[in-house]
Amino acid sequence: MRLLFIAFCISFFSCAGTSKIPIVKLEWITIEALENKMNDEKRPVLISLYTDWCGWCKKMDKKVYTNPDLVKFVNDNFYAIKFDGEFKAPITFKGRTFNYRTDLRIHELTLYLTRGDVGFPATVFLYDLEDDPAPVTGYLNVKQIELLIKFYAEGKGSDWKSFQQNFKNTW
Repeated sequence: MRLLFIAFCISFFSCAGTSKIPIVKLEWITIEALENKMNDEKRPVLISLYTDWCGWCKKMDKKVYTNPDLVKFVNDNFYAIKFDGEFKAPITFKGRTFNYRTDLRIHELTLYLTRGDVGFPATVFLYDLEDDPAPVTGYLNVKQIELLIKFYAEGKGSDWKSFQQNFKNTW
């Protein structure tokens, strides 16, 4: 009887203080869905280029793309795309078909998005579909990516130097 009482107390007190807080996640879309989304509502685009073998990509997923402030800001202001740089199937983007290059072991879309300077992870920004991609190669922590995300959210015409000088991190 005493063991039953102890088991009850342990389970009661371990559950009593926990409340279920909803976990907010980035709303990733596919590159194929982007053009339709942009027709409905224009937003800047954030593309996370990764590979399955990339440890820094996994760290960014775990440490950066789970930050609640970042998640809310990106979900509210961007279209977010996660793209495997070694994806094997053809993809049509901006009216052009990109294929996997077996000789390079990389997808042509990765080459286009990084402007040929491939490295993983890479974060690519687009103001709209007519613009050239703006890639940033390498791991970005929350403070580093906040600066870039908020700059691109400002829209075209923002002056990078003055924005950077006046920027204050809040995440």
